[in-house]
Order: sequence, then structure tokens, then C-alpha cells
Amino acid sequence: MYFRVGEGIYAIALLRKFVAKESTKGKRVLNKKNIGTVLVCLAMLTLKACRDRVCRNTYWSRAFGMQTPILNESELMFLKLIDFEMFLDEKEYWSAFDSINISIQVKKALIN
Repeated sequence: MYFRVGEGIYAIALLRKFVAKESTKGKRVLNKKNIGTVLVCLAMLTLKACRDRVCRNTYWSRAFGMQTPILNESELMFLKLIDFEMFLDEKEYWSAFDSINISIQVKKALIN
């Protein structure tokens, strides 16, 4: 499985939304123990939002050695935390793009 550039930007913007909602709601969900599961859910939801043909949750659970019911529950928890707001407006998308671009430019400057 691979990400297209636009999907990577979408994933970053969606992760920002997750972290912002976590902060706004005063819920500390993301931690060392579940970071992998959250990232799997992020990738899974990103591809479900961006692609016409998507993999089923059973594919993801097998690929990452997870039990499907746990993955399903984690996906639902992720969606509930972001209030099922999967849509990203243009401003959110380009903000994520700009932050990536700035980061790349800074790294290039440090290398040279």
C-alpha cells in the first residue's frame, strides 16, 4: 500500500484535526501504547476518504497483525473523537501542504 502526495497531505491535515479535537475536548487519547493503532486508523481513513476503491478492515487487520474487532473499535473511536468530520476544507489542506513545504525548505537549508 502506498500514499499519493495528496493523500499524505490529507493524512497530515486529518492528524492535525485529531490532535486539535483531543485538546479541545480535554481527552488524552494518543499515547505510546496506541500510537501504532492510531496511525493505522489514520492511514485507513485517509485512503477511504481519498480513493474510489478501498481495502476492507480485514485487510488492514491482517497486514498489521491486529484483531479486526479491535481495529473496528479503534476506527470508530478515531471518528468519534473528530466528530466524524472527515471533510477537509481547502484552507486545512493547504495549511498542511505549507507546513510540509516549510519543513522541507528548512531541512534543505540546514544541509547546505
